[in-house]
Amino acid sequence: MREGLSVAYDDLLDLAVKVAVEAAELVRVRRREGVEVAATKSSPVDVVTEVDRASERLIYERLMTARPDDGFLGEEGGSAES
Repeated sequence: MREGLSVAYDDLLDLAVKVAVEAAELVRVRRREGVEVAATKSSPVDVVTEVDRASERLIYERLMTARPDDGFLGEEGGSAES
């Protein structure tokens, strides 16, 4: 592997870990406040919570800020084409 490529992968890994830790902290804090169902998906027990939406929004915003030319496909509906 070329030297330049490994640095880019390390940068991507650092970004992914940083964003994941931030999203996990948001979920941890918000779950203490209580979980509010925002919608259902395929069945009444397949729920989407406000915390799900908030964490996806945080991840989307952080990644799109850091890498605006990359695509994004989120489980709760967030997306961007690359």
